[in-house]
Amino acid sequence: MRLAFSTHPALWLAFCLGAGIAFAAHGPSLSLRTWGLFAAAVVISSLAVYVYGRRRLVSLRPLGFAALALVATALAGGLHYQAWEQQRTHHLAYTQPHLVDQRLTLQGRVQGAASSTPERTRFVLASDSIHLPGYALEVDGRVQVTVYSPEEGSRKVPVTVTRSPA
Repeated sequence: MRLAFSTHPALWLAFCLGAGIAFAAHGPSLSLRTWGLFAAAVVISSLAVYVYGRRRLVSLRPLGFAALALVATALAGGLHYQAWEQQRTHHLAYTQPHLVDQRLTLQGRVQGAASSTPERTRFVLASDSIHLPGYALEVDGRVQVTVYSPEEGSRKVPVTVTRSPA
């Protein structure tokens, strides 16, 4: 089976989405606001194509709409990548690897109810910041925390859970 853009129109959309992501990743760094301004320009252009081609006997309006839909798809890819990059900089999963082997304090809020058994207590912590000796780092993300009951001769990681007033 041979894939061609003329026989599979969704290939155009996939190509434009990928081109938008590639441009956002390797092109000049644009803010989310700039991507939004480009999207607004596409909407205004599509309205102009609609109004201009409305009173013509023969019109290229469908071609204009198709081109603007492809540009909008490329913008959606770039906007998606840029939003992902912005979220990634503060997310707990993408913190620096050198923090893993250090003793640190993770501050946050407990989300939902804790489940407790005689052996352990488990809860989800929505993290706000990581504190290390010398500096603090603001982070986003959630961590599932399990606090085990102390056992004789156990080598579990010590955890101190303190509650702060809301």
